[in-house]
Amino acid sequence: MKVAVIGDLHGKDCWKKLLEGKFDSFDKVIFMGDYSDDSWVTFTDEEISENLRNVIEFKKNHNDNVELLIGNHDFQYIVGYPTASRYRKSYAKEMHEIFNDNADLFKMIHIENNYIFTHAGLTNGWIDYIKVQYDIKDINIDNVCNVVNIVYNNDKEDCNVVSFRRGGLNKFAGPLWADTQDLLEDAWIGYNQVVGHNRVKPGSVIKKDSYTIYMADHFDTEQNKLLVLDI
Repeated sequence: MKVAVIGDLHGKDCWKKLLEGKFDSFDKVIFMGDYSDDSWVTFTDEEISENLRNVIEFKKNHNDNVELLIGNHDFQYIVGYPTASRYRKSYAKEMHEIFNDNADLFKMIHIENNYIFTHAGLTNGWIDYIKVQYDIKDINIDNVCNVVNIVYNNDKEDCNVVSFRRGGLNKFAGPLWADTQDLLEDAWIGYNQVVGHNRVKPGSVIKKDSYTIYMADHFDTEQNKLLVLDI
């Protein structure tokens, strides 16, 4: 299976060019979240919201072949209050409506062929926390999607855990916030993951003995490169 991974856009419409003439060659296209909150304040509210609408329309037109993940910057508009930097009050109501009117199109986690896709990654610390918090004896590749969905639908803030490495008060990070260092030190052992969230060079990976973490480009430079995985 050939999967195209679209990293954090933050308003950028480069995904259209990156997929132009190539879409049919992919079995899946997965957007890693963070459609909102421009990093460098170069896009207007209207440009960012319109780009999000275009991503949503793309999903609707190719539903089975496109997955849309939720990022930490999207989360704050879904819940309706600031939880990350660069929150824009000027378009918060509009973005809240866009995300929630299309809530069935967005997800916290997706799995393809034993590769786990989340915005920032799953850590051992977060998995252990969820086991205790929700009285779950075992979390593995077979039930992790259901577990994450239960957590998200029960208390969204349990997905929004920030470690000290990103300025939070916790020892571990949740799937919206895991930092590169969180993943280096505490990535969920034994499982291949694909993440966005962190600013990395195209093609960056974290390799361990029994698993690999692939990190999607933020598209911050002229060297925009589509991450394509054969899985």
